[in-house]
Amino acid sequence: MSDCSILRIGPIESKNGNAAVLRDAIISHFHDGASTSSSSSPSLNTDNNPNNLLTISNRYFDANVSLLGLDELNNNDGGEEDGILLIFDASLSTSFDSLGQFHSTAMQNDQCGELIRLCIGATHGPSPLSDGSKKSEEEYSRRLLWC
Repeated sequence: MSDCSILRIGPIESKNGNAAVLRDAIISHFHDGASTSSSSSPSLNTDNNPNNLLTISNRYFDANVSLLGLDELNNNDGGEEDGILLIFDASLSTSFDSLGQFHSTAMQNDQCGELIRLCIGATHGPSPLSDGSKKSEEEYSRRLLWC
């Protein structure tokens, strides 16, 4: 497929890991939006598309977006690397610390693009940084400064 934006998401450690769950939720969101599309709602065309390819349409633009893991090959001819979503387990500081290595590797492999770069902390249940303690504030500041 030509003229496809590639959005990298990861690291995907397992099928049930945070990045995999987030990628599935994004795809599910657009699949659900396809059945209720209107001129102002995003829609997804899934006809003959692999599971990771989204065709997003609204009144402002049409975009083909391929959600690929950090270790997945780009099989789309003419696809352009446009962004990266780095996902970490927000309950573990060591998970956040590993993002630097993943980001550096993605940069070396030209897998980051220039349009979007996000660090997303995901956890099940309440955020460990929501208790308002000095330690939580320091960890929040450390993460913010890295990004």
